[in-house]
Amino acid sequence: MPVTSDPGDYWGQAVTLYTGYNVPSRKKLFDTLKSSEGVPLMRLGFEVLASTELTAQNFTALVGWHTQHGEDYDLAFVEAGGDGKHYGGTLYQATIVFIGIPTTDGTGRLLDAGEIWSAGKFTGVLGNEWDLSLLQQYQSGSKAAIDRLRADHTTRGFEFSGLSVQDTEAVDANSFDRTAQAYDRTLKFFEDHAATLEQWENSLGEENAARHGHAAGQLWQLVQQLHKNNDS
Repeated sequence: MPVTSDPGDYWGQAVTLYTGYNVPSRKKLFDTLKSSEGVPLMRLGFEVLASTELTAQNFTALVGWHTQHGEDYDLAFVEAGGDGKHYGGTLYQATIVFIGIPTTDGTGRLLDAGEIWSAGKFTGVLGNEWDLSLLQQYQSGSKAAIDRLRADHTTRGFEFSGLSVQDTEAVDANSFDRTAQAYDRTLKFFEDHAATLEQWENSLGEENAARHGHAAGQLWQLVQQLHKNNDS
C-alpha cells in the first residue's frame, strides 16, 4: 500500500500498516494552523501592566487557564530594570489563544482523554482562515481507525474527516475465520473421500472382486494411490 507518513513517523506507519488508514504526512499538519506571525497552533498577544502592583498574589492571578474572557492561557513575566538591579521592573502579560480547539459557549477547551473530534476549515474571530483537516485526520482519525478495527474486525468502508480507507488497502481480520473455515471444509472433503476410496480399494482388491485382469489391477493401484494421497 502507498504510505504517505514520514520515514521517522513510526506511529503513522503502524496505523497505516494495521488498519489501511493512510495518515497524512506529520510534517504538514500545522501548515494551515499558524498565526499571522507564523506560530503553529496559537496566536499571541502581549500587554504591559504598568499600573499593576507586582505582588505574588497579583502575579498568580494573572497566570493560568481561562483567567480572562476570550483568552485560553495567560502567562505573566517581569522584565528587569535597565540597571540590572532586580528591585524593580515591568510586568507583562502574554495572552495565548490556541488555534483549532473545540469551544463551548465561545470558550475554548482541550480534548478529554480518548476523545475524537472531526473538524475542517474554519474562520477565526480575527478573520484568519484555518484548516484542521490534516491534524484531525492524523490525530483523531488514527484512533477512530483503530477503534473500528477493534469493534468490527475490519476497516473496510472506514472514513474520517474526508480521508477514506480504500477497499484494496482495507484490513479485514474476519478473513482469518473465513480461511480457517475453508481449511475445515477441505479437511472434511478429504476425510469423506478417503473413506470412499478405502472402500473402493478393499472392494477391488478382494479375491472375489468383480473385476480381474491387468486393467483391473491398474485401476486398483490408482485407487490405492488416491487413497494414500487423501489420507496424507
